[in-house]
Amino acid sequence: MTDEGINEVRRIRHQISEECGHDVDRLVSFYQKMEEDLRASGEFRFADDRPKEPAVSTAKTSPKEAA
Repeated sequence: MTDEGINEVRRIRHQISEECGHDVDRLVSFYQKMEEDLRASGEFRFADDRPKEPAVSTAKTSPKEAA
């Protein structure tokens, strides 16, 4: 990302913080609501929405235990 892109992200983050009165609790609520809205829209995929893979045991059994 270029410095211009980074500066744009910082500007937007500062603007959001300013709109929330630089209050951490209000910021957290804002971002939680935003996440909730984005998930509800169905338009976006989230990393934690992937199906969970079943756990695979790496423990080896002896031939006696397998019988």
